[in-house]
Formats: sequence, structure tokens, C-alpha cells
Amino acid sequence: MSITRETPAHADPLSMAGYANADHASPAPTDAELGRRADAAERMRRGKRLVIGGFVVAVAGIVAYSVVCLGAAMSQDLGTMRLESP
Repeated sequence: MSITRETPAHADPLSMAGYANADHASPAPTDAELGRRADAAERMRRGKRLVIGGFVVAVAGIVAYSVVCLGAAMSQDLGTMRLESP
């Protein structure tokens, strides 16, 4: 005699693994949990702004570095042309 476990197609993988019980409704979050969630959401927003700001600064630095390097090469060529043909 073999024991088989039949699971419905819409079964929750967490409840099947024993991490959550799908038969009982989850209790309402407490004030402390809501506060932690709000703090976490604010940290995520702040983190996203920092990442985007860092990306913008990095791109601006790369563009500025390229302009300065290309400008230095151009001015060097112009200076050489002025010395060769007065």
C-alpha cells in the first residue's frame, strides 16, 4: 500500500512546504508591523533615489571626462599646427 499526497493545481508552494498554513486566515498586522513596513518602504524609496542619483552622476562624470580628454587632444593638434605654419 503506497501513500500518495494529492495536491490541487492551485496549491500554494509555501503551504505545501510547511512554511504557512493555507487553511487559516492570516491575522491583521499589528501597529508595530505596520510601522516596520512603512519604515522599510521609506528606506526602499530613499535607496532607489540614491541609485538613480549615483547613475546620473556617473554618466555626467564619464561625459565630462570624455569632453576634457577630447578637448585636450584637439587643442594639442591646433597648437602643433600653429607652430608648424606661422
